[in-house]
Amino acid sequence: VSHKVYVGFQQSTGATETVVSKHEVEIDAKSCGVDLKSFRADNGIFKPEEFRIDLDDKDQRIAFCGVGAHHQNGVGERHIRTFVEKARTVLLNAHARWPDKIDLELWTFAIRHVVNQWNNTPRADLNYQIPDERFNRIKQGNVNRKRHFQNFHPFGCPVYVLEEDLQGNVKHPKWKPRTKVGVYLVSTNH
Repeated sequence: VSHKVYVGFQQSTGATETVVSKHEVEIDAKSCGVDLKSFRADNGIFKPEEFRIDLDDKDQRIAFCGVGAHHQNGVGERHIRTFVEKARTVLLNAHARWPDKIDLELWTFAIRHVVNQWNNTPRADLNYQIPDERFNRIKQGNVNRKRHFQNFHPFGCPVYVLEEDLQGNVKHPKWKPRTKVGVYLVSTNH
């Protein structure tokens, strides 16, 4: 309905880490006033007893796709493909432009970047609302569009960060650089 996407990364396929990831999604949804009642998943990491107990404790349901039946969760599978392809594109573009600073190990940041763009870009099928607005049930008029897009920058572009001593009231030598160069990974303001 909203087309909002939430991405979380795990280092293992263990039940404990999967339950922690589920809780992160629930916290994000709850902060928007949304209670998650059901899930659709492949069998894999969502089958363990620990995960099922957590579902039962919260009166939630889960529907599993058949083995090898990715078409049963076509929307989810298509989103995975879309975000991996977009992340690959922005990461390889940034690496081509700044190869000594952009490491291909930054793929998780690239995925977060494209998901952030997705969730904060108006969509015709949502009546030109952004997925975050629809999910959060915010009216379009409540979002300052010009300010909203000021934080969108190309993934991996150089950014200039004010030196720490200038952020306070400490005197700074006149000929010393006032900034250091960093790499833009993803906005945390959205």
